[in-house]
Formats: sequence, C-alpha cells, structure tokens
Amino acid sequence: MGANAAALWSYVMVDAAQWQTITDSHWPGQLTLVVPASPQVPLAMHPHTPDTIGVRVPAHPVARQVLALTGPLATTSANLSGQATLTSIEQVFEQFPNVYGLDNSAIRALLGQATGHKIRMPVPSGLPSTVARWQSNNWEVLRQGTVYL
Repeated sequence: MGANAAALWSYVMVDAAQWQTITDSHWPGQLTLVVPASPQVPLAMHPHTPDTIGVRVPAHPVARQVLALTGPLATTSANLSGQATLTSIEQVFEQFPNVYGLDNSAIRALLGQATGHKIRMPVPSGLPSTVARWQSNNWEVLRQGTVYL
C-alpha cells in the first residue's frame, strides 16, 4: 500500500498512461491492482508469484497518513484468508485478540490533534476491495468488490 499512486510507481512495470487512467479514476479507494513487479520489489514480498505484485492506495485517512510518513508498506487484509470480511474495529479485535489498536474515537482525536481540524472518517462498505490484474493490455477482474471497471 502507498499514500498515493506516485509512491508505488517504482515498484510496478505498467504503461504510464494505463496506470494513470485507472489510478486517477479509482484511487484512493477499494481497488487492488495486480501488476508486473519491478526488480525493486524484494522476492520475499511475492515468492509464489515473483512476476507480479498487488498494490493499492487506501481511502482511510489514518492509513494514508501513516503511509505518507513511512513510505509504501507491505500489508494484508484484516481477516483470515477465506474468511468473511471484517467490517468493524470490534470484529478485528475479536478475530485478532493479541493485536493492539485504537478505537474509532481515539483515531478521530489523534487525527484532529495532528491536523488541527476535524477529519471525516469513512464508513466501511462491508464489501471487499475489487482486485484487478493487468492481462494482455486489459484489466481482468479477479474479485469483484465495490469498484466496477
């Protein structure tokens, strides 16, 4: 994940025009793009599919603020593989009891202090992100979520 499309550019090998068209239309948002990986991506990040990598720019202001400070990060979904999508922080804490986190009111307070103004928190859709792969000069939807291509 990255704070913006430009932060991810050096990790992918995609035609610039195709990249900009889809990222300008759908990022930040619930779209994961599976694209050819550049040599800059460590093999440990994608050992089963070394030629591709999934990238995304989330819409959540906390995630984007963290990513802006750290640079792109390798992340995973907040649910166990094959399990239902978790749609609230309470569900995340229930499924992962040993993980520490902030509840929504603490996040709002921290963001307000950091930015000096109130931040509107997104409401989870309850749907997974759309996953699309660049295939033969076209985007192939691997998993349909909230974004329609």
